[in-house]
Amino acid sequence: MKSKYKSFKKQGIKIFTRTISIMFLFGIIVYGVYAYITLNNEKQIQQTHSNEMFLEFLDEVNTCYNTYNSLQHTIQSNSDNNTKIKYYEKSLVFKRHKEPTYESGNCLPFTFANETGVSTENYTGIIEYESFRNSISDEDYQEIYEYIHKKPDEKDFNSRYTLSCSECIYGYKNTESPHYTSIIYPTKLEVLKINDNIDWYDQAEKVKEYILDQSYMELSETRTNKIGKTYLNEIAVSFFDGIFYQSCITDEEIDTVFDNTSNGQFNSIYDAGEFNYIYYNTFNENYNVEMADNITQNYTDRFCYFHKYNILSECSDELITMMIYILTSFTTMGILIAFMSWHTLKKQIMLEEKRRELTNSMAHDLKTPLFVISGYAENLLENVHTDKKDHYAQMIYDKANELNGMVHNMLELSKLESNSFNPQKEEFDLVSATKEILLQFNGSNNFNILLEGIDKANITADKGLIKRAISNFIQNAEKYSENKQAIIDISSNKFKISNQCTKIKANEVKRLWEPYYVGENSVRNNGNGLGLSIVKNIMQAHNFDFGAELENDKIVFYFTF
Repeated sequence: MKSKYKSFKKQGIKIFTRTISIMFLFGIIVYGVYAYITLNNEKQIQQTHSNEMFLEFLDEVNTCYNTYNSLQHTIQSNSDNNTKIKYYEKSLVFKRHKEPTYESGNCLPFTFANETGVSTENYTGIIEYESFRNSISDEDYQEIYEYIHKKPDEKDFNSRYTLSCSECIYGYKNTESPHYTSIIYPTKLEVLKINDNIDWYDQAEKVKEYILDQSYMELSETRTNKIGKTYLNEIAVSFFDGIFYQSCITDEEIDTVFDNTSNGQFNSIYDAGEFNYIYYNTFNENYNVEMADNITQNYTDRFCYFHKYNILSECSDELITMMIYILTSFTTMGILIAFMSWHTLKKQIMLEEKRRELTNSMAHDLKTPLFVISGYAENLLENVHTDKKDHYAQMIYDKANELNGMVHNMLELSKLESNSFNPQKEEFDLVSATKEILLQFNGSNNFNILLEGIDKANITADKGLIKRAISNFIQNAEKYSENKQAIIDISSNKFKISNQCTKIKANEVKRLWEPYYVGENSVRNNGNGLGLSIVKNIMQAHNFDFGAELENDKIVFYFTF
């Protein structure tokens, strides 16, 4: 039994391991195809999205020219217009004559309004973030940050703090026209409290001022400017926070994109590796500059837009969800298939084992009467004990009948186990049918049967099969009853037969229904173990509840109808 259990267990583990592994591998393949399609779709979506954002961003860039013929680009800092793409994913490069003049990643286009008396001069240039940040102490930076990121009055929704550049130094990094770059270095900042009704600097409430360190200035030509009464000269909060400066697009990547795209190429995608892609687009601005001797020179400035995105991170939630779903589904399917395969295989193994046991039992049961018949027939042929010829003939006849009964039981059991078998049901009185059977047993072999219960119990079933089942119950009781008595009790929906039996153990009761299984009295009582198996199949064919149980040194067989 232990070796059989180990064999079943070993085969079960092998089936489960192979099936689940195959289904898991198949799930990985399906997920790989799904991920490939999803990533390619996301790539197309992001390219379309980036192009739409580029067109929207162009509307936020205003271009004009001052008296110094320097290009002024003012980028609106309203983050509400750019919720679809994070600031740090974008980088802007303005090129003059194919040479970069500045990038949005490290500088802010800024116009400083300088008022002298009744006149106002606008100085346009670039505030470089690195020098701007270095000129502010960490303590002052933190204090300014807290001001411009909170409301002065929670009850007044219109009021806010803003950062104003009240004094600056203006100059150039390169005086060789037309490649010079105008630089603005703020030297004094003020935190102002304003609201929607305040448009002038003189109307704002001055909260605190900060003097900046000027040691970071690198200018070949300088000019000091101070704020007047009118213009606020606000510095964008996004620039102060370093949002543009923290661009995830490196200078090397920008240079690589330039190297891999032609001068006139636009709306292109560069594969930066590891699922990173850089969208690149351009916008050209042509303008004329009047030179000396009334000569007009034509120039072209190029607005270069970069947007870096990672298609894996963009759809990571979807991919993770589908990975869990697909692998869980296929693994579960693998477990179910393995379980069903193992269940089928186990059933086949058990059927084969059952067939082998049946064959062995049949051979054993048939061998005994055949051996007796052979012996007595041999005596008759050799004229041994001629005075016992009648006895020999009677024994041969009895054993032949016994063999015939065995074969009949085998054929009947085979018929009942067939899937095509259907009982012929009719309504009849179970009590009357039982009495008909008892007429065949009462008084035989000194075996006494008592019938108790009601006088009539209607049942709808195959009458012949039910009578055969009751007959088998009685034969079983006759063979194994220790006091040569059985009691039959019939109620309106239950048939019971009991007899005294002390040698059956509790763990044997369930096995009594198995073919060729007999108790300890099998040899003495010539039991072949098919009677109760036939009863079991008859009850199952009728979908009747049936069973056996031990009660006070008695074994009780029953079925309900």
